[in-house]
Amino acid sequence: MIFSSLLLPVFGALVAGIVSGSSVLGTRATSNSSYPLPMKLTGSGTYTHDPSIIYNEKSGYYYVFSTHGGVARSKALKGPWTAIGSYLPTGCSVITENAGHCDTWAPDVVNINGTYFVYYSISQFGTQNSIIGVATSKTMEYGSWTDHGAVFSSKPGDRYNSIDANVIKADGKLLFTFGTTSYYFHKRRC
Repeated sequence: MIFSSLLLPVFGALVAGIVSGSSVLGTRATSNSSYPLPMKLTGSGTYTHDPSIIYNEKSGYYYVFSTHGGVARSKALKGPWTAIGSYLPTGCSVITENAGHCDTWAPDVVNINGTYFVYYSISQFGTQNSIIGVATSKTMEYGSWTDHGAVFSSKPGDRYNSIDANVIKADGKLLFTFGTTSYYFHKRRC
């Protein structure tokens, strides 16, 4: 397991303004009295997989980050969404052993004390050759992201697979959680 100084702010800071999930970008579902039906989105940035959505108060835009590194933005959740490129347009600084690529999966975006963190996964599908990496930006604009590499990694034989990061606030503390295609759900508390 690799710890990075960029992981530490997650444990000591407050997460502000995070909205994460896929219900807004889903397909038709059954409504109930508590939740509205998902809606069809419009614009050029509507194809997403494993989306993470966050609002930037300074710019007034919602941003959606998706598997394969795509980013789109909109002034309203219902769109229209405009694709603005990738958060890692020139590739990533870490390529997992044997995976041989920089195809990012399942990003999770958070704002911690005015810095945006996007945690991403890279994995050789069906193996535990995986990492969770992090990139940071002050604005979320195209070209503003700095990749800092891996904060967690896994290899064959580990009891976890380092994929699908998520930062949540629980009981007043930040938790860094990650899922796995095998074994268990993991969390780290400060």
